[in-house]
Amino acid sequence: MNEEIRVDHDKLRQFVTWLFTRLGCPHGDADATSRALVASDLLGVESHGVPLLAGYVPRIERGAVNLTPNIRTVKETPVMAVIDGDNGLGQVVGTRAMELCLKKTKESGMAMVVARNSNHYGMAGYYARMALPHDFIGMSSTNATPTIVPTFGKAPAVGNNPIAIAIPAGEEPPFSLDMATSTVAMGKVSIALRKEEQLKPGWAYNENLGFASDPAAILKSRMLTPLGGLRDTGGQKGYGLAVAMEVFCGLLSGASFGSRHLTPEQRERSGPNLGHFFMAVDVSLFQPLEEFKAWMDEFLRYLKATPKAPGHDRIYTAGEIEHEKQKDYLQNGIVLHPKVVDNLRSLADKYDIPFEILREKA
Repeated sequence: MNEEIRVDHDKLRQFVTWLFTRLGCPHGDADATSRALVASDLLGVESHGVPLLAGYVPRIERGAVNLTPNIRTVKETPVMAVIDGDNGLGQVVGTRAMELCLKKTKESGMAMVVARNSNHYGMAGYYARMALPHDFIGMSSTNATPTIVPTFGKAPAVGNNPIAIAIPAGEEPPFSLDMATSTVAMGKVSIALRKEEQLKPGWAYNENLGFASDPAAILKSRMLTPLGGLRDTGGQKGYGLAVAMEVFCGLLSGASFGSRHLTPEQRERSGPNLGHFFMAVDVSLFQPLEEFKAWMDEFLRYLKATPKAPGHDRIYTAGEIEHEKQKDYLQNGIVLHPKVVDNLRSLADKYDIPFEILREKA
């Protein structure tokens, strides 16, 4: 069941757009959502791409997501804004918020926007990367329902809130960091289940606080170790980062946080009220743009030229692996797991959408 299946990225994006419009989403919002999802798949980050439809569509069908939200700015100055997403799709709320952040950065040099009353917004790095075409530094984060067990704790108390930072370079690929604040992202657990693989010990707990490797058990317990694992290996640092991002995303925006995260039943009725954080900075405020980008090239090349450990012939910088995978996927098609393709085919049949995404084998 792990056979490689390649799909055309443009046709996949069109398919996802059609799907969301069939579900009742305005075309512009459907397009924004499909762009965010397929952008993740193009980078090889399958945990935040179209496989998410397996969870998104049932929630939409149950009416748990507002497909025609009144997204509004409830507070703003030239350098900040607070957005209310009205329980809209996270990708729609996130795209709208980051676009506003970039607009304010063009006018004021830097800006920060937070959003509340949103849903899962996909890959944090997608929004940070939106700053790159403008030669801005971008940053984004989102909170999530609790899955990280605090250092010395025995129950989840904070989400595996990611941190994404994108920095432009010149000839080198941009520096693009996108990391969960848990040892493993919950999406990677779902991938392991789909591929029938076990996880490494130390990434998550079972219900008895022993280390779990079975993805099915981890998806049931939803108890992840913070980035770094236990206290002896620096887990308190990942725990601290998760809390900091909860403050930026939840408390500053007025979204759910900590014990204020809703129960599954409440989320079905009113949405999870997730919060997002976005920031952009105009590099040219600090240094001449071309000089800064040349310095970034120099720095990134310096990192990759440092001595290699035995058995390794290359050092990567953040985002470089994804950059190379994107070049492959644009030319040869995105790789999807057969189970994901089967789910897409089922959605095509259910919503009467042409299923023309598959690439012919060379």
